[in-house]
Amino acid sequence: MKKITLLIASLFVTLLSFSQLVITGVFDGPLSGGTPKAIEIYVSENIADLSIYGIGSANNGGGSDGEEFTFPAVAATLGDFIYLASESSGFNSFFGFAPNYTNSAAGINGDDAIELFKNGAIIDVFGDINTDGSGQAWEYQDGWAYRNNTTGPDGNSFVLANWSFSGPNALDGESSNATSATPFPIGSFTGIGAPSPTITVSLSSLTNMGYLVTTGPGSSKFFMVSGSILSNDIIITPSSQFEISIDDATWRTTPITLNQVGGNVVNKTIYVRMISGLNLGTYSNNIIITTTGGSTKTVSCSGNVIPDLPNLVINEIHADPDATNGDANNDGTADSRDDEFIEIVNNDSFIVILSGYTLSDGVSTRHTFGSNIMLQPGEAIVVFGGGTPTGFTMRTYTASAGLLGLNNSGDQITLRDPSGNVIDSYSYGSEAGNNQSLTRDPDITGSFVQHSTATGSAGALFSPATYINGAAFTLPLPPVPIDWRYFLFMFFALAGTLVYRKLN
Repeated sequence: MKKITLLIASLFVTLLSFSQLVITGVFDGPLSGGTPKAIEIYVSENIADLSIYGIGSANNGGGSDGEEFTFPAVAATLGDFIYLASESSGFNSFFGFAPNYTNSAAGINGDDAIELFKNGAIIDVFGDINTDGSGQAWEYQDGWAYRNNTTGPDGNSFVLANWSFSGPNALDGESSNATSATPFPIGSFTGIGAPSPTITVSLSSLTNMGYLVTTGPGSSKFFMVSGSILSNDIIITPSSQFEISIDDATWRTTPITLNQVGGNVVNKTIYVRMISGLNLGTYSNNIIITTTGGSTKTVSCSGNVIPDLPNLVINEIHADPDATNGDANNDGTADSRDDEFIEIVNNDSFIVILSGYTLSDGVSTRHTFGSNIMLQPGEAIVVFGGGTPTGFTMRTYTASAGLLGLNNSGDQITLRDPSGNVIDSYSYGSEAGNNQSLTRDPDITGSFVQHSTATGSAGALFSPATYINGAAFTLPLPPVPIDWRYFLFMFFALAGTLVYRKLN
């Protein structure tokens, strides 16, 4: 028996939690015939069909008369107020607008109780249905009663503390609510409302989803979506530059519907990627996630379509030249600034024109390559901090900013093309501050290690413009020779042409 009682109580609490309507005001007017007589009801959640609700009045303490008025089968919106009056003329005259509905169930005097029904069960009540309200604390003869904010619904038990009162006869002699000394606080109730549909998204943004201009679409990333207390499905709407999928295989640029079951959507994975065929540039847009009655969620997506960049590798970095044995630029003087260097190797299969490329550290751009610098496959090029690089078969330069300024305890080296695209970048820490360079081991493809520990280094502290073991990289292209015989041939060819044209 106890279990049955608990079950009924549980069902009743659940019914109240999702009642969607609450009585917020009752009114007994001062006009002829005691009009207007009205009931105010607040909509605490979107309602698809209002006809499951109804009103009944309990007159003079005579107990419940049941549901006397049933609302029509229409929708109602969260935050709406519904007014049920006994007639329209007096209500319109006193309040300045017409009631939503009229019915004799609202023909109340200031001593009558009101019941609100849902599917035939009482979900809220004003007054004691078994007591005549005359002389009671809740009497509203020629006056009103109004529910306190964020209270209710109260089920089938009237809670006096949840209400405020004008007091009996407070409206005597008044002709309109607007001019009344104690006006009915019409439409002022603020309710907690029933729980709203909730969408949960695991991430608010997806970034770095770009691709090379010749290789789209981009690789995918994903976020998770779930929902609760749903009255309708969740809709995922992509943008024009990003497409979505539920399986990372079938892609679409039209909305995806996540079907709710029992008001829930449980942890669905949504994959996102940039569509193919986009022009070079930066793209940013939102994926929109919506459901009826719930707050809209967005996932911001961004990515770049970048050029097909060359495979240039930062191969060796020297941030801490030794004061005695650190003459890396081979100019005869060991200098902690001038002998710093960065070595770059072309690991691609085609010639790369370096004009306009830049080298920077964590502070600023330290070197900008000049015009007509072509780096052939396998060739290396070295930029020193300063001094006079001497005796190198590879091309060497000194920093155009006057120094490289590499930090011994940690820095970031970045090679960019003229458009600012990052070609290669490397961050190092205190391991660079040991009087020797950091080099890839093996060259070009390996991880950075201190040079003296690299395979084949024989303990050497650096190897600018050569492999670790001192072997030469691919030699640079030789300059086009200027031969006097070429110019002599071109002179006679041009002279012959002019003579021929003159004779003819």
